[in-house]
Amino acid sequence: MDVFHDLYAVILAAGNSSRFGNTPKQLAKLDGKHLLDIVIDTAIQAGFSRPLLILGAYEKEIRSAGKLVNRCDVVINPAWQDGMSSSIRTAIASMKNGCDGAAFLLADEPLIAPALLTAMASQFVREKPDILYPVYNGKRGNPAIISAKLFAELSRSTGDRGGRVLFDREDLLISRFPVPDQSCLLDIDTAEDLKRLQMAVRTGNY
Repeated sequence: MDVFHDLYAVILAAGNSSRFGNTPKQLAKLDGKHLLDIVIDTAIQAGFSRPLLILGAYEKEIRSAGKLVNRCDVVINPAWQDGMSSSIRTAIASMKNGCDGAAFLLADEPLIAPALLTAMASQFVREKPDILYPVYNGKRGNPAIISAKLFAELSRSTGDRGGRVLFDREDLLISRFPVPDQSCLLDIDTAEDLKRLQMAVRTGNY
């Protein structure tokens, strides 16, 4: 069921995993599931029936191996080499006019709980800030939910900075969503990161 009709869940998964050994980290496994499948499942369970999935470098491999890709609206970023901002521009160009905003999830942050995403999206719908993001121990995490009012400006960002160019703007209404653990901060860039995260999941220490 699509609970958040006017919000998109955008999953950014177009990169080539250069620090992971140039193999698709989107298909690396955590607790027996592909990282990307975990993130897709999180978005669906949170109330987004058709996440917008941005693919690029490993499109064919992901389409072949990802079990949940067919539950997404897939958009290809032909300029994925230009960094995360190019995927954000691709996503924005694919959204319908009149939407309220989008939650931007990263394919390498698999510990975001569906309940957290639901709670954040509900607060965004209720309060209508320009930006909402989770905070743990004073540190800003992901995913961020960004109002459609900022899409034109966000589309002008470059490189891998993405929405971060907006997060310190004093003229914007920015809501911070406190979270009880550091799951919103934990991403996977290298094989060692994955090993540490696997251990954290086994021990519940995160």
